[in-house]
Amino acid sequence: MSRLSSYHIMIISRYFATIKDFVNLELVCKKFGGNMEKFHFNPILLDFKTLRYFPNIETLHLWNEEDKNFGYGFLINTKNEENENDENDENDENDENDENDENDENDENDENDENDENKEDKEDDKAVFKKEFFRIIVWFNVDFETVDKYNNGNIEFKNVTYTEHDRNLFGNNIPLSVKSIADDCYCGCRRLTSFNIPSNVEKLVIVVL
Repeated sequence: MSRLSSYHIMIISRYFATIKDFVNLELVCKKFGGNMEKFHFNPILLDFKTLRYFPNIETLHLWNEEDKNFGYGFLINTKNEENENDENDENDENDENDENDENDENDENDENDENDENKEDKEDDKAVFKKEFFRIIVWFNVDFETVDKYNNGNIEFKNVTYTEHDRNLFGNNIPLSVKSIADDCYCGCRRLTSFNIPSNVEKLVIVVL
């Protein structure tokens, strides 16, 4: 009967969902020990604590905006959302005031708990921020302005949408890095007669001219 080698078990562990799965695997037998040290990229979402289990990571994958980037933070453009947010500001302000009145009663206890957690997080941050990554791959959706802002770094964006705001900044020609076109990208372009769609575009929402 054939058995899994340490190499094959590493390939299989790429599909694990949690850090607990990786830890339990290394406890099975000595042959599977050090499996996490073989990874040069993160197979799962990491935080300040679980990063220590993968000491040899060179490439950091980010699947969600909330994922920890360990000091390599970049700002996602939110200009397209400003108009929508302005419409709700007045109602949100009233709701926020009501909510603050209710939360003030619990602030003192929550603040103490938060301070304890922050002390631990700061200690973790100091150690983690020394970590350098050769490359960062971003899988969640961003607009092209965000890509253009960080085009000189080691960040690679896999899911780029060309928006109306991008078109106003960079023109009608769609950049090669774009994977999808927003539904209102060419809205109001009455004089536009044609435009080229790069072969990289995988998603084309109905364009309203």
